Amino acid sequence: MMQILQQLEGLYMIYLQCDPEVQPFYERLGMNRSIGMRIRRY
Repeated sequence: MMQILQQLEGLYMIYLQCDPEVQPFYERLGMNRSIGMRIRRY
């Protein structure tokens, strides 16, 4: 997952839809909860 996030580094937003039980995993990677998971780069 870290390799994928590194490849997507220049994108404004990464949106990942996932089940609630795996959200803590993605939070450890720097993502924030929403309906799914996302990273916004302002």
